Amino acid sequence: MKAMGEIGVGDIVWLRYPDGEIIVVQIVLPGETMFSPETTNGITNITTQSPVAQAILGKNTGDRVFVQTPMGTVAVDILVVMHSPATVSASDAASSTKQMLADMVAAFIVTIGVIGYVLLYLASVPMPWEGF
Repeated sequence: MKAMGEIGVGDIVWLRYPDGEIIVVQIVLPGETMFSPETTNGITNITTQSPVAQAILGKNTGDRVFVQTPMGTVAVDILVVMHSPATVSASDAASSTKQMLADMVAAFIVTIGVIGYVLLYLASVPMPWEGF
C-alpha cells in the first residue's frame, strides 16, 4: 500500500520541465490509453511503463525527479497531485481534510493579520481632509 500523498495509478499530476513548460498527466495502466494518449480536457495519459510515470510513481508534491529521455536526463518538478478517489483510503482522506482545514485556518489568520496591519497603518497616516 502506498503512503499518503504518494503518486499512484489514476492520479493526475502537474509537472514542470526545465524550460518552464507545465504539462498535466494521468497515470494509467497499459491498454487504458484507448485510441489517443491525449484526452479532450488537456490531460495526457501516460502508462506506468513510460519513463515519466516510472520516475514519478511513489513520489510526492514538491519532489524533483530525473527522467531519462533520448536527449539525456531531464529534471522534472512535481507541482500538484490530484489523487484518484480509488487510490485514496478513508484515513488518508480524513487526514487530508484535516490538513486542508488547518491550511485554510492558517490562511484566514494571516489574512486577518494583514488587514489589521493595513488598518493600523491607515489610522496613523493623516488623511487629506484632516487639518482643514
